Amino acid sequence: MIEDIWKIEKKHCYTMPFVHIYCQKFISLKIYERLYEQWNNIEHIHWQKFIEENNIEVYFHENLIEQPILKKNNPYVGYWFFKQRTDKKADNSLNLSMKGKDKVMSCLGNDILILNKENKLHVRPRKSIMKIPFCEIYFGESANEKIRILLN
Repeated sequence: MIEDIWKIEKKHCYTMPFVHIYCQKFISLKIYERLYEQWNNIEHIHWQKFIEENNIEVYFHENLIEQPILKKNNPYVGYWFFKQRTDKKADNSLNLSMKGKDKVMSCLGNDILILNKENKLHVRPRKSIMKIPFCEIYFGESANEKIRILLN
């Protein structure tokens, strides 16, 4: 369940410059590393177990250049960032804009950004040529309710 392994707390909730959750070190490093080793292999037992235990749907993306077209009509969507191991010194900052309000985030790997599905992000061009792989996550009812409570 979400409350057992996810490290999201009220302190990770923001209202400025737009309402969102941003949590670094989203899950334990051990679980993150296990999943990272099987990046883009949703059929692997580690991913299947993680998906089933957390009641989520996951879609892999190789780089965040623009907000993906949403695949589900859930109230919230998560963007869980992974860091390439070869990416030692690259600038991993993301400059996101929503309704003219900017936020710069440093994506170190194992960070998650959770937004209301109505939020439309614009990803500003980055200096770094390194890719920022991420998972687009859709949550089950229990997690959506916890997210709603955290954001209110």
